[in-house]
Amino acid sequence: MKKYVIGIVGLGMIGNSTAVLSTMHGMKTLCYVRNEAKIPGYKAAFDKMYDEMIAQGVITKEQAAICGTYLKYVTSYADMAECEVIFEAIAEDLEQKKACYSEIEKNCPNVKLIGSCSSSILPDALASAADKYADRIIVTHPFFPVHMVPYF
Repeated sequence: MKKYVIGIVGLGMIGNSTAVLSTMHGMKTLCYVRNEAKIPGYKAAFDKMYDEMIAQGVITKEQAAICGTYLKYVTSYADMAECEVIFEAIAEDLEQKKACYSEIEKNCPNVKLIGSCSSSILPDALASAADKYADRIIVTHPFFPVHMVPYF
Protein backbone atom coordinates (compact mmCIF):
# COMPACT_ATOMS: atom_id res chain seq x y z
CA MET A 1 0.00 0.00 0.00
CA LYS A 2 1.31 3.44 -0.93
CA LYS A 3 2.03 5.68 2.04
CA TYR A 4 0.81 9.16 1.20
CA VAL A 5 2.12 12.31 2.81
CA ILE A 6 -0.85 13.69 4.71
CA GLY A 7 -1.51 17.33 5.49
CA ILE A 8 -3.99 18.58 8.05
CA VAL A 9 -5.23 22.13 8.36
CA GLY A 10 -7.26 22.75 11.51
CA LEU A 11 -6.32 20.93 14.68
CA GLY A 12 -9.52 20.86 16.65
CA MET A 13 -11.03 17.61 17.80
CA ILE A 14 -11.51 16.19 14.27
CA GLY A 15 -8.19 17.39 12.82
CA ASN A 16 -6.17 16.11 15.74
CA SER A 17 -7.92 12.74 15.69
CA THR A 18 -7.24 12.53 11.95
CA ALA A 19 -3.54 13.08 12.73
CA VAL A 20 -3.68 10.14 15.12
CA LEU A 21 -5.32 7.98 12.45
CA SER A 22 -2.79 8.83 9.74
CA THR A 23 0.27 8.45 11.97
CA MET A 24 -1.11 5.17 13.32
CA HIS A 25 -0.99 3.88 9.75
CA GLY A 26 2.61 4.99 9.29
CA MET A 27 1.93 8.02 7.14
CA LYS A 28 4.06 11.12 7.42
CA THR A 29 1.63 13.76 8.68
CA LEU A 30 2.23 17.50 8.46
CA CYS A 31 -0.11 19.62 10.58
CA TYR A 32 -0.39 23.30 9.71
CA VAL A 33 -0.69 25.67 12.65
CA ARG A 34 -1.11 29.44 12.45
CA ASN A 35 0.22 30.08 15.93
CA GLU A 36 3.39 28.25 16.93
CA ALA A 37 2.65 28.91 20.61
CA LYS A 38 -0.34 26.52 20.38
CA ILE A 39 1.75 23.53 19.29
CA PRO A 40 2.28 22.20 22.85
CA GLY A 41 -1.50 22.09 23.38
CA TYR A 42 -2.09 20.33 20.05
CA LYS A 43 0.66 17.82 20.85
CA ALA A 44 -0.81 17.20 24.31
CA ALA A 45 -4.21 16.43 22.76
CA PHE A 46 -2.54 14.14 20.20
CA ASP A 47 -0.63 12.31 22.95
CA LYS A 48 -3.76 11.99 25.10
CA MET A 49 -5.54 10.11 22.29
CA TYR A 50 -2.64 7.67 22.09
CA ASP A 51 -2.57 7.37 25.90
CA GLU A 52 -6.26 6.41 25.85
CA MET A 53 -5.60 3.72 23.26
CA ILE A 54 -2.67 2.40 25.31
CA ALA A 55 -4.91 2.23 28.39
CA GLN A 56 -7.52 0.30 26.37
CA GLY A 57 -4.94 -2.17 25.06
CA VAL A 58 -5.40 -1.06 21.43
CA ILE A 59 -1.75 -0.14 21.00
CA THR A 60 1.44 -0.49 23.05
CA LYS A 61 3.45 2.40 24.42
CA GLU A 62 6.30 1.41 22.10
CA GLN A 63 4.01 1.38 19.07
CA ALA A 64 2.59 4.78 20.04
CA ALA A 65 6.11 6.19 20.28
CA ILE A 66 6.87 5.00 16.74
CA CYS A 67 3.61 6.48 15.45
CA GLY A 68 4.49 9.82 17.03
CA THR A 69 7.62 10.04 14.88
CA TYR A 70 5.43 10.47 11.79
CA LEU A 71 3.94 13.75 13.09
CA LYS A 72 5.35 17.18 12.33
CA TYR A 73 3.86 20.62 12.95
CA VAL A 74 4.49 23.32 10.36
CA THR A 75 3.73 27.04 10.38
CA SER A 76 3.68 27.66 6.66
CA TYR A 77 1.65 26.20 3.83
CA ALA A 78 4.93 26.08 1.88
CA ASP A 79 6.15 23.52 4.43
CA MET A 80 3.32 21.26 3.21
CA ALA A 81 4.53 21.19 -0.40
CA GLU A 82 5.06 17.42 -0.39
CA CYS A 83 1.52 16.64 0.81
CA GLU A 84 -0.60 14.56 -1.54
CA VAL A 85 -3.74 14.36 0.60
CA ILE A 86 -4.85 17.27 2.74
CA PHE A 87 -7.65 17.22 5.28
CA GLU A 88 -9.17 20.64 5.85
CA ALA A 89 -10.85 20.77 9.25
CA ILE A 90 -11.26 24.50 9.80
CA ALA A 91 -14.32 26.54 10.80
CA GLU A 92 -17.58 26.18 8.86
CA ASP A 93 -17.02 29.44 7.01
CA LEU A 94 -16.78 29.38 3.22
CA GLU A 95 -14.53 32.45 3.08
CA GLN A 96 -12.04 30.86 5.48
CA LYS A 97 -12.13 27.65 3.47
CA LYS A 98 -11.57 29.63 0.26
CA ALA A 99 -8.50 31.28 1.79
CA CYS A 100 -7.24 27.85 2.91
CA TYR A 101 -7.74 26.32 -0.55
CA SER A 102 -5.98 29.28 -2.15
CA GLU A 103 -2.92 28.72 0.05
CA ILE A 104 -2.95 25.00 -0.69
CA GLU A 105 -3.15 25.66 -4.44
CA LYS A 106 -0.25 28.14 -4.26
CA ASN A 107 2.02 26.01 -2.11
CA CYS A 108 1.18 22.33 -2.52
CA PRO A 109 1.81 21.13 -6.10
CA ASN A 110 1.41 17.41 -5.36
CA VAL A 111 -2.14 17.46 -4.00
CA LYS A 112 -4.37 14.72 -5.35
CA LEU A 113 -7.21 15.15 -2.83
CA ILE A 114 -8.52 17.74 -0.40
CA GLY A 115 -10.90 16.22 2.10
CA SER A 116 -13.05 18.84 3.77
CA CYS A 117 -14.39 17.90 7.18
CA SER A 118 -17.32 20.22 6.55
CA SER A 119 -20.57 19.15 8.13
CA SER A 120 -22.84 21.81 6.67
CA ILE A 121 -21.41 23.22 3.44
CA LEU A 122 -22.42 21.49 0.22
CA PRO A 123 -19.64 19.92 -1.86
CA ASP A 124 -20.44 22.16 -4.85
CA ALA A 125 -20.00 25.25 -2.68
CA LEU A 126 -16.68 23.94 -1.40
CA ALA A 127 -15.51 23.25 -4.96
CA SER A 128 -16.55 26.75 -6.03
CA ALA A 129 -14.25 28.14 -3.31
CA ALA A 130 -11.23 26.65 -5.10
CA ASP A 131 -9.63 27.31 -8.45
CA LYS A 132 -7.24 24.71 -9.89
CA TYR A 133 -8.05 22.03 -7.27
CA ALA A 134 -11.85 22.38 -7.42
CA ASP A 135 -12.15 18.86 -8.88
CA ARG A 136 -10.13 17.40 -5.97
CA ILE A 137 -12.34 18.49 -3.08
CA ILE A 138 -14.63 16.02 -1.37
CA VAL A 139 -16.50 16.07 1.93
CA THR A 140 -14.87 13.70 4.40
CA HIS A 141 -16.55 14.53 7.70
CA PRO A 142 -15.81 11.45 9.80
CA PHE A 143 -17.33 9.87 12.84
CA PHE A 144 -15.55 10.73 16.07
CA PRO A 145 -13.17 9.52 17.26
CA VAL A 146 -11.67 9.41 13.80
CA HIS A 147 -8.70 7.29 14.85
CA MET A 148 -10.97 4.49 16.05
CA VAL A 149 -12.88 4.08 12.77
CA PRO A 150 -11.80 0.84 11.04
CA TYR A 151 -9.27 1.33 8.24
CA PHE A 152 -9.76 -0.66 5.04
